[in-house]
Amino acid sequence: MEIVLLLIGIICIAYGIFVTAAHAGTMFFLVWELIGVVLVGIAVGKHFDLLSRIPQPLKVTFLCFCSICALLLVITLPIVLSGFSGNMERDAQYVIVLGAQVRKSGPSRVLRYRLDTAADYLSRHPETKCICSGGKGWNERLRKPM
Repeated sequence: MEIVLLLIGIICIAYGIFVTAAHAGTMFFLVWELIGVVLVGIAVGKHFDLLSRIPQPLKVTFLCFCSICALLLVITLPIVLSGFSGNMERDAQYVIVLGAQVRKSGPSRVLRYRLDTAADYLSRHPETKCICSGGKGWNERLRKPM
């Protein structure tokens, strides 16, 4: 069991590092790194029998928290994945482009992908109105107006 937890933890940490290296423009990678650190910590704690020193109420609280998180993941993941088909309504009245980080050099990869996809759709459907959302994040510099 420790080996499985350790491997999953390492995979989560590696995925978080990969997302960081891709400069995706979001801070969500921290969730993967946190999950990875927790799983590696549990694996190490089980291997060296450190978990027996943790008070029972704390163990129960942690288990309940992890169970709630897992349940939320099981409920929301299928909903999120069902939207990845990429099938857009042929004659949509509106397209909403969600915002993402803008760097000094321009849009992040995530924002560039969203903008390119929207531009492609809008070039084929010129009657569709486009709404771009977003705002300045805490990690973005305020750009001077041109």
